[in-house]
Formats: sequence, structure tokens, C-alpha cells
Amino acid sequence: MHSLFIILFTSFIITIFFGKKSIQMLKNWQGKGQPIRDDGPETHMKKAGTPTMGGLLIIACVLFCTAVFCQITSTLIPIILVLISYGFIGFLDDYSKVKKQTTKGIKAKLRLLLEFVVAGIVIWYINPSTIINIPFVQHGLELGMLYYVLASIIIVGTANSTNLTDGLDGLLSGAVIMVFTCFVASCYMIINQIYSEGKYGTNLNSAEIFNLMIFCCIIIGVFLGFLWYNANPAKVFMGDVGSLGVGGVIGTISIILKQEIYLVIIGGIFVAEALSVIIQVISYKRRKKRVFLMAPIHHHFEKMGMSENTVVMRFWIINLLLCICGMFLTTF
Repeated sequence: MHSLFIILFTSFIITIFFGKKSIQMLKNWQGKGQPIRDDGPETHMKKAGTPTMGGLLIIACVLFCTAVFCQITSTLIPIILVLISYGFIGFLDDYSKVKKQTTKGIKAKLRLLLEFVVAGIVIWYINPSTIINIPFVQHGLELGMLYYVLASIIIVGTANSTNLTDGLDGLLSGAVIMVFTCFVASCYMIINQIYSEGKYGTNLNSAEIFNLMIFCCIIIGVFLGFLWYNANPAKVFMGDVGSLGVGGVIGTISIILKQEIYLVIIGGIFVAEALSVIIQVISYKRRKKRVFLMAPIHHHFEKMGMSENTVVMRFWIINLLLCICGMFLTTF
């Protein structure tokens, strides 16, 4: 366990070290930086010119630390594939926005198509058990071929939910740190269960689970380092390259660990953000009325008069409570 802390701390230091120079490089390259929505909260107008695509720093640091500290096994290959592929899709989206100085990137249908293609390849490679674990149900629920459809939706849905969450300084970074802390705890409990009972819902052995635990610690360290620069007032935005990449990784790990249902709980903030957008769109199309002052929901609270820091802190508190509840349920 001491080694895990050393890896986490080293990942944090590496990200801090390369962060300042990377931000300056992004600023020089992008010029005007992140375009800001005209209909957004007025306080966001001052963020114009802030460099985006900080996810490139995140992905680079994660890949470097993974190469140094992890064994690149068949367990990590699909996770790395998702990180790079979804990061590239996000990069195309960010680049389009910066180049055209608009808040609209590549076409949504094209982006979703690419995401589902990658998700399908990853699910095929993982070849997970088609049983989904449900709290308080001992043997889980067998979904058969339907599980593969659900697994693809989980990866794509999580990626886009984290993308929607990334709208306030530090909001997504803090939530990601909490979720991966839960994954580390889950890996620890799974290893104990393998040793005590000789089995678990996943077909991984304890060495592979520990390797995955190391990867999760790297993510925590890198995001702590990124939060150093992303906290309000942010010196750099994560961009789609980072939010899509890490969201895809979260969805993939939940499938590998057979914790699909728990993801809905520990990632409750992501779910709420996505649902707020879906509800807003459906309501406006059918009734020509908006349920929220603005979607995603974090902007709704800003429009109500809450400061950005207050919204972020309260969302973090809610996410922490959800993570505690989720970890409590993993014991059943």
C-alpha cells in the first residue's frame, strides 16, 4: 500500500512539473483560447481566452506514468485504447471549436458513431461476463447478448456525461478523483474476496486487479496535479479531449470490475448532469418550455445566483456522499 501512495504522489508531482509549461504552450498555440457560450452565466465571460485542451496534459502524464509503473497487460490495453481514442475524438471537437471560435464542434452524430465503434471494439476485446451485479441480489442478473449493448451504452454514456459535467472550474476534476478513489477501494475489496473465496464476478486474478489499482492511483495523482491549475480561477480547461477520455475510462473500468450499477451511484453527479440536458431538450421540443434556467444543471444554479465556487463545492459534497453510499453497497 505504501507503493500505491508513492505512485500517486509521483504522478501528482509529474503533472505539476509539466503543467505550467504545457499551459503556456497551449496558450501560444490557441491564441484566443476557449470560446464561451453567449447565453451562459455572465461571470463566465471573463474566462474568454483561457486555453483549453488541458486533457492533452492529462493523457500524456497518465500514459507516461502507466508505462513506468504498470504492467501493460490485457486488462489495461482496452482502458488505454479508450483513453487515447476518446481523447482523440475530443481533440477533434476541441480543435474545431478553437479554430472556428464557436462553441459547436464536430457533428454530434459523427461523434457518437465514433464513440460507439470504439466501445464495441473494447467490449469485444474484454469479453466480459454477461451477468450484471445488483445490490442485495446474490447471483446477479443474466442479460445474455443484451449485456453487450448495455456495456457499450455505459462507456459512451459515461464519456458524454463527464463531458457535460466539465463546465465549472475544477468540478469534473474533483469528481473524477472521488470516483477513482472508489475504484481503488473496490479493487482492494475484490483482491480480499479473491483470496478469501477464490472467486469474484470478474475473471481477473489478484495480480491484474492490483495492476488496475496502480492505474487508478495514477489517475488520482494526475487529476490532483491538474486540479492545481484547473481550480477557480482556472488557468486551463480540460476540454473534450480530457473529459471524453476520462469518462470512457470510467465506464470501461466499471465493466471490467463488474460494477456497472455502482457506477450510477458513485457517478451520480454525471448522471444528474446528463439527465438535466435530456429533460431540458425533451421539454423544449414538446412543450416549448424549459425546466431549468440553463442546462447542464450546474449552470441552472449559477443562473439562480449561486457563485461558481459554491456550486462546485456543493456538487463535490453530494458526490462524496454518493461515493460513500456506493462503497457501502459494494459490501452486499
